[in-house]
Amino acid sequence: MYPAQDISLPEFRELPKNAPSWSVWQGIVKNYYNMPEFENIDEAFLQRYIQAYLACISYVDACVGRLMKALEETGNAHNTMVVLLGDHGYQMGEYNSWGHKQTNFEISTRAPLIVHVPGMKTSGKKVNEIVEFLDLFPTLCKSAGLPIPSHAEGTSFAALFDDPDQSHKGFACSEKRLNGYMGKSLRTTDFRYTEWRDKDGLIVEQELYDHRDDQSQWMLETENIINHEGLAEVVQKLERQLAEVLK
Repeated sequence: MYPAQDISLPEFRELPKNAPSWSVWQGIVKNYYNMPEFENIDEAFLQRYIQAYLACISYVDACVGRLMKALEETGNAHNTMVVLLGDHGYQMGEYNSWGHKQTNFEISTRAPLIVHVPGMKTSGKKVNEIVEFLDLFPTLCKSAGLPIPSHAEGTSFAALFDDPDQSHKGFACSEKRLNGYMGKSLRTTDFRYTEWRDKDGLIVEQELYDHRDDQSQWMLETENIINHEGLAEVVQKLERQLAEVLK
């Protein structure tokens, strides 16, 4: 399905400008069996590497199709809620990382989520509102007519099933420990703001990426603009919002 010679490698293969040097790892594939040294990997090998990855995705897609077909054939599709979620998958050369998947960048935190609830009015429609996996549990409770336990975190997005233009909470969070620092990231509609703190809780690095009118492939962050003139108020607002979310 995927001729290796036709596969294009990512164009942006460096760290975002002004980002911490340790904010992306090169990848775990160097530990795989029979992998050549990174310095000796040529383009043809990388094309075959991506080819195998795409084949893996297609195989999973086919398996999902078998499950959905079984629901239809057994007569259970009409009363079954279906949630397809996964992680974001490996980076395939973006930021020159191969096989790594754990950062606070968009490519690592923007993950697949497809939900079908019987009777929903928005079946088959894309929703642009930001939600989190943390929101799934209260959403399924709401959709099933069950009470949402008081200890449940997250916010139900069941209202989006009837009106995809409704607003939700407007943010999603992620965290990742790298280089001995804990990075916590807040993604809003317009920006991604990330703080890196040491073991004493002191901020050692900050990142700010602009996603307004973002047309880049995979919405890759390419420049940390935390120190750009005129953004001090934006940074202060996002600092307060992240602190409020995490308290």
